[in-house]
Amino acid sequence: RQAVNLGRSLRAERNIKNRQPLRRLILAARSQEQLNWIRSLEDLIRDELNVKEIQITLDESSFVTYKAKANFKTLGPRLGKSMRALADAVAKLGHDEIQAVPKGQPLLVQGVTLTAEDLQIVREVKEGMAIMVSPELTAALDTIVDEPLRLEMLARETVSRVQNLRKEAGLSVTDSIQVWFEGISPLLLKALEAHNAYISAEVLAVSLRFDGGGKGVSYELDLEGEKARITVQRKDP
Repeated sequence: RQAVNLGRSLRAERNIKNRQPLRRLILAARSQEQLNWIRSLEDLIRDELNVKEIQITLDESSFVTYKAKANFKTLGPRLGKSMRALADAVAKLGHDEIQAVPKGQPLLVQGVTLTAEDLQIVREVKEGMAIMVSPELTAALDTIVDEPLRLEMLARETVSRVQNLRKEAGLSVTDSIQVWFEGISPLLLKALEAHNAYISAEVLAVSLRFDGGGKGVSYELDLEGEKARITVQRKDP
């Protein structure tokens, strides 16, 4: 549930529709036991979030780089005048040195043992990724939408619109239909051609035609600038 909630929040944060497929979601667990448990529900999470791939790991380095600052509130009283030198040393720490600290492993810097509360750890997110952190889990969503993902989204949205037209026409769930498209934009045409079989199967269409015509129920489709006029008509036996 937490993985799905984090993924949905990331979609909402980036204004990415649920019908838009995305390439991958990376989930960083806090323990091997937790990782195994999440893996057992991987298919469910993938379907709920409409992503092609779920990656589950114990290491956040595939999507973030750690940097750290010294926490003056905890270290100042302990170090006094030595605080500035230690702060400079902490600022130069690399990702590999820092990454074990959030997991509870102390770090020795200039003879001083530092724990997670002694450091302010900053996660620098890699390009194209959006992350959200909870105490139990870190979720990183790949937000890059390439053309194949865009075409798939257009196909799914078209299915939704045609299904609505079926209802409007009063068709039964077993009625086969003919679907016509007219004034179709180039990218939408590309999507319908690439996903013709999927769309036809979902809406029980005997064929998709791109030459206009038809005398059934019509709808002016506009999917973020991709347009067409759709007409749906029952196919007589």
